[in-house]
Amino acid sequence: MDSHTLNSLHKKISHSLVLNFPSVSSAECADTVQEAFYLWLIRAPKEVQAHSGKSSMYLKKTAYRLLHRSRRRSSRFLSLCSETEIECSAQDLLSISIEEDSLISQLPIQQQELLRLRVSGFTSREIARQIGCSFYAAEKRVQRAVQALKTILELERERVEKMSKPEN
Repeated sequence: MDSHTLNSLHKKISHSLVLNFPSVSSAECADTVQEAFYLWLIRAPKEVQAHSGKSSMYLKKTAYRLLHRSRRRSSRFLSLCSETEIECSAQDLLSISIEEDSLISQLPIQQQELLRLRVSGFTSREIARQIGCSFYAAEKRVQRAVQALKTILELERERVEKMSKPEN
């Protein structure tokens, strides 16, 4: 495929994503299509030479899957954060977001990795396969990691509240 064909295919798929996902920015759609092209080059290098509808369909399906996966990951992260049931003011959220890495780094390494896997969209069965334990054990470990994160977030919220209270 020549560069003109690839550019037109990129624009066509990006435009399709923007039309089908109005809540997603055009920049995010373009990034998703670029990631789809990258995966296409890695997985099917021989098909790059062939100009066919099959390859453009593969690219389109891959872009849609990537966009769905990224939306699912972000919603899982938001639901994980909402599970903490901590109500914070804007100042608290700013403070917590700035120190997010240090808060998560307070967890043991195994729990950090479990949370990263869960937020990345892995299911409990996939996590169990990766860490080499049963489904139920993996699920329990993830629950413990979430509980430990809740505790750390609660302590951080209390610390911020103490700092923000005016002294009498």
